[in-house]
Amino acid sequence: MEALEFIRERNTLSPLKGPQHRQLKAFVGHWRIEGESCIGASRVPVMGEEVYEWLEGGFFLVNRFDRHVGATHFTGMGWISYDAITRTYLSYSISNSGFLRIYEVEISDHQMILSGETERATIKLSPDRETLYIYWDECHDGTNWHSLCNLRGYLQKANLVE
Repeated sequence: MEALEFIRERNTLSPLKGPQHRQLKAFVGHWRIEGESCIGASRVPVMGEEVYEWLEGGFFLVNRFDRHVGATHFTGMGWISYDAITRTYLSYSISNSGFLRIYEVEISDHQMILSGETERATIKLSPDRETLYIYWDECHDGTNWHSLCNLRGYLQKANLVE
């Protein structure tokens, strides 16, 4: 019920776009993804694509991913939003594996850090904005973080509609 109250409160306010929304623009694009997933001591190849694009209106950055980790197929979608009341970015993600994940997000110069209870990611853009470096870690004991995957994204198409 608390979540519904949170949403109802936000829906009574008129949203305004600001510089916080513009900071997300650097990640917009269609990316070809490759790298490896770290499963125990094994390294499993990862191939796929990831798309970041604006939902019409420019308030939400929507992302979709479609990847093969070895023989396993993962697909999903999500969005990143900025809450002017709490002054925080949040990322919501769902996948074909049945998970709904919510991450707190920090944005700085061409870098995005997602922090969740058991997963975290650092997503960095190269200075020429042609390569995306994605590092995911996981933690199962509340203390020790381990590499989950290391990926590179190569820009295929930029300037998806704002």
